[in-house]
Amino acid sequence: MGRGIFITFEGGEGSGKSTQIKKLSEFLHLLGVEHILTLEPGGTEMGKLLRSYVLGGNWGEKGLSPLAEMFIFYADRAQHVRDVIKPALEAGKLVISDRFADATLAYQGYGRGVDLATIARLNELATGGLEPDMTILLDIPAEIGIARIAIRNGDKGDMGVGEAITDRLEAEAIDFHRRVRSGYLEIANTAAQRFVVIDGVLEVQGIAEQIQKAVLNCLGR
Repeated sequence: MGRGIFITFEGGEGSGKSTQIKKLSEFLHLLGVEHILTLEPGGTEMGKLLRSYVLGGNWGEKGLSPLAEMFIFYADRAQHVRDVIKPALEAGKLVISDRFADATLAYQGYGRGVDLATIARLNELATGGLEPDMTILLDIPAEIGIARIAIRNGDKGDMGVGEAITDRLEAEAIDFHRRVRSGYLEIANTAAQRFVVIDGVLEVQGIAEQIQKAVLNCLGR
């Protein structure tokens, strides 16, 4: 049995990843394609605890340091790769993950300003060198993404940064989200052979059809 296929979804806050992953899963079920869905952080039991800790913790006036935040995500990733992703791939399965190593480069690197070379070295260590076969990036202007989150959470405030947003990353200043988006686009340009960049502002079904086509091409290879 050959190695399975590893597909990741990336994008800023409010980009529609969760919706599109669900629609892709429904499409694959109709085709009879077996697959597993997972996510970062939170794809393991330990990861669920870390997700709650890093995204929902109350860190006081100084907040969580960028390095501490980054290392929490690496702990989640190392466990995730060992316990979920690698065993599934070794069993020949299709694995679809909501975020992976590119997220650390985009959020903690471009967003927080942590050295990119350091992040790359630690990603190599945490993943054991594992890279996705294909990464789907849902690209969306930061302002639109945060406004979507505000609507989702029932917040009518300015740019959606208010009481209804409880995720630490969602609640960051808009300039942070702009840096994350720019980072994702730069990462995608550097690894163009792996990335499929899709306009996340398009109609939901249109996006889904583009993703389906890209995934079928990947499976065909």
